Amino acid sequence: MAFLEWPNRECGTDLMSFFTGVMLRPGADYFEFDHCGSGMANEQHYERSAAGLKVVGDQAASLGMRIALETHNGYLHDLPGSCRKLLDMTDHPAVGIHYDQGNIQINKNGSSIKEVFENIGDKIYDVHHCCPVVCLHFHCNLFINQCVMQ
Repeated sequence: MAFLEWPNRECGTDLMSFFTGVMLRPGADYFEFDHCGSGMANEQHYERSAAGLKVVGDQAASLGMRIALETHNGYLHDLPGSCRKLLDMTDHPAVGIHYDQGNIQINKNGSSIKEVFENIGDKIYDVHHCCPVVCLHFHCNLFINQCVMQ
């Protein structure tokens, strides 16, 4: 898993944003997020993703790293409920959430900030910081930033 080893070795990365495979319903409009990601998932999607995340989690942990799944539309980990289910099935301390309330808000099935923290607050490892004018990613531990900043 060189995608974890290189940034850890070269930049000292200890947290990396991560995504599972995108899940888009053919024919759905782009903003019909409720029909994509967890909105179209079945139990097998969760089982396969959890099995893969356990392997990645083991590798990350062996390097002293963690991975954080971004709450992003079009993915299994789009909303707090699906994140909680996936995290519980994965059951790995090196696997958590990169929280992005902006993505959750634009989903018809989105949740309030309070609901997010009640559901997955214990597993939020990174936060997507946004302002009304421009949305910036502040991944303090992401390897690109570390390499540029050092």
